Amino acid sequence: MEDLDFVTEPEKKTVYDPDVARAFFKSCGTVLEAVKGTILFVEQSQGDKIYFIAAGEVALSLNGKNIDISRTGAVIGEMATITGTPRAATAVARTDCTLIGLARDPFFAALQRQPDFALMLMRMMLARLRLGLSILRMRGTLADKDAGNTGRVADDALLKSIVAALAPSARSRFPKDRLILVEGGTGTCMYVVQEGRVSIAIKGAVIETIGVGGIFGEMALVDDAPRAASAIATSDCTLLAIDRVAFLELIRSNPAFGTELLKNISERLRYLNAQPK
Repeated sequence: MEDLDFVTEPEKKTVYDPDVARAFFKSCGTVLEAVKGTILFVEQSQGDKIYFIAAGEVALSLNGKNIDISRTGAVIGEMATITGTPRAATAVARTDCTLIGLARDPFFAALQRQPDFALMLMRMMLARLRLGLSILRMRGTLADKDAGNTGRVADDALLKSIVAALAPSARSRFPKDRLILVEGGTGTCMYVVQEGRVSIAIKGAVIETIGVGGIFGEMALVDDAPRAASAIATSDCTLLAIDRVAFLELIRSNPAFGTELLKNISERLRYLNAQPK
């Protein structure tokens, strides 16, 4: 699923606007012409550039098997670029293409100047994440407690800035084994772990363990959908609750928060895509 078509038809109406993406890339990217057959990137190579397809079609393949086609208005290569990890697919120009390329460091610098675009990327990736979780849930192949998936978003400096931006009432304590979020429930807050550890589970299968600096519960806050997972305190915890108003303010006033959250969502999606389907 990584490096696949950036947007499907339903998403165009809800989470992704190709015109916004085009404007973002034109403001800071480099226009490239690729004739039919040009290899844009190869699976397992280091990903350091993200592309907007201004015109044309790009075929994506894995282990020599065609898996998707990305067309005009799509963005490709985002996962590897955001996470700094190897490409999960090979991309070849299926037709003559006009692309706008953007290297990793300028991409993150541009996100900090245009945080609303980072929020749009989050919505798109969370749509993918929900789809992937649904597939694994139906097939019964969700990882369990030994998965080793851990998330960390905020380093010490960012965590301090988040604490400073929130009211004292945002801080809550949860004893060990306390249920914090319920799968399928309504999401009104996301949480940052200030002390302790939290397990994230779907249908009883633990898919992630989050420690200090980790964020969870953002999916329901970003896309207004029901909680995708339950959260349980695996030790006594101190959590910072961030409601929708505070979340949007942090995205726009603290660009590092949005950037790091986008990286974390990308890592979750990459981890999910590595699970047996």
